[in-house]
Order: sequence, then structure tokens, then C-alpha cells
Amino acid sequence: MMTFRKFLTTLFSALILCSVLPLTAQQIGAASPLTPEVKKADATATFRAGTIYSAEISSVKPDFEEESPYDIPAISNPAWVEIIVKLDNGRSISRFDYVLKGTNGSYPCFAVAEGNSPYSVNQDKWIIRKPSSLKYYRMLFPVQSSELTILPRPYETAITTMNLQLNYFKSNLAPLPLKIRARGDRKFSSVSRIPATGLYGLTDKQVDAMR
Repeated sequence: MMTFRKFLTTLFSALILCSVLPLTAQQIGAASPLTPEVKKADATATFRAGTIYSAEISSVKPDFEEESPYDIPAISNPAWVEIIVKLDNGRSISRFDYVLKGTNGSYPCFAVAEGNSPYSVNQDKWIIRKPSSLKYYRMLFPVQSSELTILPRPYETAITTMNLQLNYFKSNLAPLPLKIRARGDRKFSSVSRIPATGLYGLTDKQVDAMR
């Protein structure tokens, strides 16, 4: 009877050991340089509504399909900042949600757009109500041109920082220091050229080297 009980104890111990070993191997593998977590490029940033894949400043105004003389930026001859994001499930985005704070002022979002679609000031395009978590969306901020011209030359290696903050009265969320790639007099990067690993925080020279 004692021998059979010892046999059951040994068998039970072996079963427990077998169930633990795969977990241990998985934990060890998580620290391996071959795992996706370690290999993934750090070229994105998390913000309240999702993930930032790119942020750029340029003197070139992006395309608009609809404009209005009654809805124009408060800044004459601005430079432009564009932020490309993907939104988490259940999140939406609008031109009223965010403000950029730079060296020379505070700049509310002026327009939003999906993918490579032109911007519009039409009220129907002020809010993206049912976004897909698989698509890219763009936020556009007109800023003082000095936010670009104060940057060192060449622009191809320049990065500036502005704070991205919720545009709500007395928001208690800390602003996000945003690394913005200088494009100078070049157009914004096309959404179709944003890789899955992102381009956030990279200089123009680094981005060009990837292509």
C-alpha cells in the first residue's frame, strides 16, 4: 500500500513539473533578443486616445478639399504640424480635443482627416466618430512660423519638442512632450509610407535612410 502511495506521489510531482516547465521556458524566452518585444523599433508613442506614429512640422500647407473665409487659422502665414495616429477601440477624435504648446505660443488643432484624405473645415469633418483601430488618422495644427525657423539647420537632422495637451478646461492630465520632425519646405510624409513600427522621434535624415 505504501509503495502504491509513493508511486502516486511521484506521478503527481512529475505532472506538476511538466506543467511548470513550459511557463519557465516562456519566461526565459521573453528576455531573449529574438522575441518581437525586443526587436520592435521604438518609433511610436502612446497618448490618451491611442498611438502616435509620426509628428512633423513643415512650412508647406497640406491639401484642403474645403475651406472657408470664416474658418481660418488665427495665425497668418503659419507653419504646420501634423500628427499621425491610430486610435484605440472605443476612442474618437475631433479638432476640439487637443492643443500644442510650443516655444512661442499655444496652438489648438485646426482639422482632422482619415488616411491620406484632404483636410476640410466642413462641419461634417470636424469629428471622426467611428474610427477603425486599423486606420491612420491625422491631426493638423497651424503654429507660428518661428517654431520652425528657430530650429538649427540642416532641417534634415532637426527635432523640436512641443507639449500635446487635452484642450479641456483645467485638464488634470499631464501634457505629453512630443518629438516633432522638421521637414522645412518639404511636404508632410504620406500616410502610405508610415511603417507598422512608426516614424515617431526620427529625424528626416533617418527616415530617408529607411526608404
